[in-house]
Amino acid sequence: MTLTATTSKITHSANGVTTVWPFAFRIPTSAEAEVLVTSPDGVTTRVDPLDYTVTGLDRPEGGSVTLPLNDPPLAAGHTVTIRRKTALTQTTDLVTGAAFYAEDVEAVFDRHTMVDQDQQEQLDRALQVPVSDSAAQGILPVASLRANKALVFDATGNVTVSVDDYQDQASQVAASAAAAHRSEQNAEASAALALTLKQNTEASATLALTAQGAASIAETKALAAATAARASEQAAAADAAKVGPWAEEVWQIAVEASTYALTAETYGHQAVGAAHSATAAATTAQEAAGRASTAAAQAGTSATQAAVSAAAAEQALREGEPPPAASETVAGVVELATSVEALAGVDTGKAVTPVGLKAAVEARITALPAGPQGERGIQGQLGPQGVPGPKGEKGEKGDLGVSLFTRPGDYIFTVPAGVWALFVSACGGGGGGGSGYGNWGDTVTSGGAGGGAGSAREKVVGVTPGETIAITVGAGGTGAWQRDGGTGGTTVFGPYLACNGGGGGKCGGATTGGAGGAGGTGSTGVSAGSAGGAGSYSKPWGSTPATAASGTCQFGLPAQAYAAGASRPTNNGVPGQGHGSGGGGGAFVGDGCPGQPGYLKIEV
Repeated sequence: MTLTATTSKITHSANGVTTVWPFAFRIPTSAEAEVLVTSPDGVTTRVDPLDYTVTGLDRPEGGSVTLPLNDPPLAAGHTVTIRRKTALTQTTDLVTGAAFYAEDVEAVFDRHTMVDQDQQEQLDRALQVPVSDSAAQGILPVASLRANKALVFDATGNVTVSVDDYQDQASQVAASAAAAHRSEQNAEASAALALTLKQNTEASATLALTAQGAASIAETKALAAATAARASEQAAAADAAKVGPWAEEVWQIAVEASTYALTAETYGHQAVGAAHSATAAATTAQEAAGRASTAAAQAGTSATQAAVSAAAAEQALREGEPPPAASETVAGVVELATSVEALAGVDTGKAVTPVGLKAAVEARITALPAGPQGERGIQGQLGPQGVPGPKGEKGEKGDLGVSLFTRPGDYIFTVPAGVWALFVSACGGGGGGGSGYGNWGDTVTSGGAGGGAGSAREKVVGVTPGETIAITVGAGGTGAWQRDGGTGGTTVFGPYLACNGGGGGKCGGATTGGAGGAGGTGSTGVSAGSAGGAGSYSKPWGSTPATAASGTCQFGLPAQAYAAGASRPTNNGVPGQGHGSGGGGGAFVGDGCPGQPGYLKIEV
């Protein structure tokens, strides 16, 4: 038949309702149909052939795909792509001297045209340079030279790879970004610290000015008290000179009062010095000024008492009587108090010398309670890191991770951090079924044999965290028309595991049915798949021979064997059920069925 359609792919948008998706181009067999679903986030997945049905195969006007079969319709945002993937094989065998049918030759041309259309669809999606760019080159270096490199364009515009490792470049960029972020944080912290220092300095300056003013006032009062004490000293000395021997004791009191006045003046100068240091210790300056003011007041009081005592002594001498005992209201002779009595401050009949008074005042000042705590200073530098604390208890074990690979092809698996062992299940692809045989002239018909099943294995594998492992999932062997079935592909898990595919079933012959394909084998410890069944043979013409069942794999079931004369849709073989199963053999001139693809599962 002719081939007028020029497309080999169509894409539909899901709406949450549609489950039947039409296509308007010819797809010869279900094995040459591919259905893909793209999620809203852009992830495209190949749909397993067991999850959809195809109608209208090998028709020029096309047909439709029903998807999903049992699940709810695909939600809006998903897309469904249907495309033809014609097998790159030529299975027509034109025998010399045999019948030459135009349809057979036209079928060959149609098949090659469909291959061209499929490849053109892929070329249309490929990265290309303008047709006028005749000097463009697209050949890349060998794998060892382009590993971990970025794809770039050189000075002439040709495609090549970068000189530097792109992973190192990414690490350097990330490190620079992190350093910039830390610098920004440090700058913000420094700015905040500078503001705090400024505020503390301003507050300290204000306190210093206040303390300096208070100290100046205390200095003035202390100097005035000293001046008054000197005047009292001079008056007392003049009076004592008049009263003779009786005034000797009073004179001693006046001398002591003068000494204490000098002490008061010294305290006043100390208060001035404290004021100059007020920027660093304002509270200390205020306390010193307070002590100086108190001392000056006490010195003035002592000088006054000395003057009163001198006058009383002079009066007593004039009257020719000894002076009376002194009290708070009567001038006379008084006994001196000890330092303990002066500090106690309870005896009203004794006097205090300047030395005793000084000792008592200093003792009282020392016993005063501490003032309020000042503002918190600037935080110092961070100290060294302390000793690590004890290790915490072990957490609960998390769920096991599972990685499943069911689509034929090559993959890379990276061992997660902290993982040292994996449980791997795998099987090779099933062999394809052989085609049936029929010869009208010899009235001979014979069935093709079933394909052998792929080998299977379950194994615990010791690995290293971060290790990259190459994976290959073996494809099912091709079904054939007038040919033996193809051998299933090998499923490989790095250097640890290899499961060979099953052998293809033999096609029926003029004298016998096809021999079953051998089951797959593999590395040590691999469970071999079973062989496919042999096809039957019938001559002379009279009945349709039985097709042969395929081999069975550990992870699947064999293809069904049809008895002679049994009713079935076509004479083609039927597929095995599950991964690694072989394809069924074909009946009279029927195609053998392709084998099922291999399988690999990784459990952490």
